[in-house]
Amino acid sequence: MELDGEGPSRRDDALKRRLMDLILSGELQELTPVFDPDVGFTYCPPLRDLGVLDCEGLEEVLRELAREGILRAELHDNIAVCGRCGSHRLVIRPVCPYCGSVNFRRTTVIEHLACGYSGPETDFRTPSGEMICPKCGKRLRAIGVDYLRTADVYLCSDCGEFFSLPELKFLCADCGKENSFKDLRIVRVYRYKVIPEKIRSLEEANLLNELASRIRELGLLVEGPGAKVRGVSGIGQGFTFVIKSPGEPIPLAVVDVVPAGRQLKEEDLLRFFAKAFDANARYWILALPTRLDDRLRDVAGRYGITLVESTGQEDLVEKVVQLLRDLAFKERLLEEDHSYPER
Repeated sequence: MELDGEGPSRRDDALKRRLMDLILSGELQELTPVFDPDVGFTYCPPLRDLGVLDCEGLEEVLRELAREGILRAELHDNIAVCGRCGSHRLVIRPVCPYCGSVNFRRTTVIEHLACGYSGPETDFRTPSGEMICPKCGKRLRAIGVDYLRTADVYLCSDCGEFFSLPELKFLCADCGKENSFKDLRIVRVYRYKVIPEKIRSLEEANLLNELASRIRELGLLVEGPGAKVRGVSGIGQGFTFVIKSPGEPIPLAVVDVVPAGRQLKEEDLLRFFAKAFDANARYWILALPTRLDDRLRDVAGRYGITLVESTGQEDLVEKVVQLLRDLAFKERLLEEDHSYPER
């Protein structure tokens, strides 16, 4: 019996979070199903190697992550399952295509060219090893001259018909239904690959959410990720974060976090300067998960932009938080002195 709040939805959410942790850590980049004779294709064995022990609801979670664009589903295989119960455990039963009997055997057919009689080779072969036509009694001496020989055909012992291939029936080992091929249901089996572009955006979102949380711990008010402030010009200026001290209408700082891999140019610094100046914030912070060259660093200094340069996401969060902690402390000291520096 399931208690309230502990049903499939909650389990699926926990499994999804665990998969996302593996994806974001880089441990899970591709998930290929393996075939298990007991359960069919399954994704559980490779996930168990990564510490995921409970796979209940896994396929629906994988489909959900594919719908969200985190995983890409690629066709791995097709599998035929029972049309009644969906079991993959099928026993192949060959039968005569004419009467459905299982009483048939492989044989070789001899056609006597003189009289046109056709039959199994055993009907022609005498105890002495000679080939005698059972219809007209003539001896068959040379293949291609007296007779033709067709190998690997089947003879049904019940109805006497010859056929080149038996019809296949598929007996379900679970529910007992005998399926024809038309009765079977074809199931598409997928492998899943992580989409790197989506993961980068998720990593950036996690970085920004963590940064916002850490800044709030300083006692500051944070708008964002993705915030706007009405500038002196009356235009709404957009920033990654707009940060204010409690009770202060003027932003303490405006912050833009540059995505990983983006190369800044001088015009990018000029655009940031223009919107930050219009926002009338006290501090203008540009955070980069890399280092600028000396020329651009000098340009940023001339514009009054405070740069936070780092070598990784964790380092970037710590440096931005430390800078804002210092600025907030400085602002409190200035408030006590009732004086503010001119930019």
